[in-house]
Amino acid sequence: MQPAIPWKHNVMQKKAPTLKDVAERAGISLRAVSAVVNESPSTARISATTRARILDAMEELRYRPDLTARSLRLQKSDSIGFYNGHGYIDLVDPFAPSFFMGMQAAAAKASSSLLLFNGLHLQPLDIVLQKLVSNKTDGVVIWPTPGDANLIEALGRTDKPVIQFAETFPGAPSVSTDDDGAARQLAEHLVSLGHRSILFRRGIIPLASETARFAAFQSVTENHGVRLIATTPADRFDHLSDKERDMILDGRDITAVACWHDASAIQVLRFLDEHGRRTPDDFAVTGFDGFDWPELDDTRTLTTAAVDWQSVAGTCVDLLLQRVNGGDIPERSVIQPNLRIGTTT
Repeated sequence: MQPAIPWKHNVMQKKAPTLKDVAERAGISLRAVSAVVNESPSTARISATTRARILDAMEELRYRPDLTARSLRLQKSDSIGFYNGHGYIDLVDPFAPSFFMGMQAAAAKASSSLLLFNGLHLQPLDIVLQKLVSNKTDGVVIWPTPGDANLIEALGRTDKPVIQFAETFPGAPSVSTDDDGAARQLAEHLVSLGHRSILFRRGIIPLASETARFAAFQSVTENHGVRLIATTPADRFDHLSDKERDMILDGRDITAVACWHDASAIQVLRFLDEHGRRTPDDFAVTGFDGFDWPELDDTRTLTTAAVDWQSVAGTCVDLLLQRVNGGDIPERSVIQPNLRIGTTT
């Protein structure tokens, strides 16, 4: 019996069409075809009829541009990266879908792809830096933590366009929300309702946004002679610590619980529900973000600073691409939240 002939030797390999083939099929100069395929500025001088003939020839020959070669030639990949310094993205939390939708919409509008840099947050700084400045992306949106301060500073010394999302550390432009102004509004609101002792739930990680919101509450309560008690949750998911549980169940030292973000406030509302406490009769509760949660409906709405996080994320991408294309962008762009008074205060 004759040995089987390998498939690749048994099938004639068809040569992929080239730009020259397209030019010959369309009856157009190679230079004009190259200009259309590579979207060079000179295509503005090519008539619609000529362009149509070139595109028809490409379709007939099933010509597909070599995107890798094109990227090397133009020094652009038509993609942007996203690096999450937190490492973990909780898709159950409405924050994640919100900023991903904003980034995706803005990238799609500019015909750019999104590349997620995953699993780098535990790597050494030099490895992360090398990955982010690679030619795989034209620029990078970074959601940093305080541990990324050195990374931001190092990236700022490279030629890679970078922009920070939600947080602001020295070294690179950022798009964030007015944490100080909105938190002051929330604090003034609680003081105006007569609260004289407020518990402020901070975060496990001292993010720039978290720190700014707490500092704003400190400033307002000090000015009004109101007592402010700072606590931290039991874990990164904002579950109440034993100290917080005891203080709330005791009910004598505090009358309001201000939370640095909505997810923290939701944990407080869940705890109050479990123990028969009511808002705002027993406690006032405030958050910061403006998301929808199962615990909230038309009859119970959270007092919060509502942020359009899709707009923040989309602005990051818009400004990053503007920088990629050689434009100047502001060092810091601020999206204003809206104070939303709910039934929890």
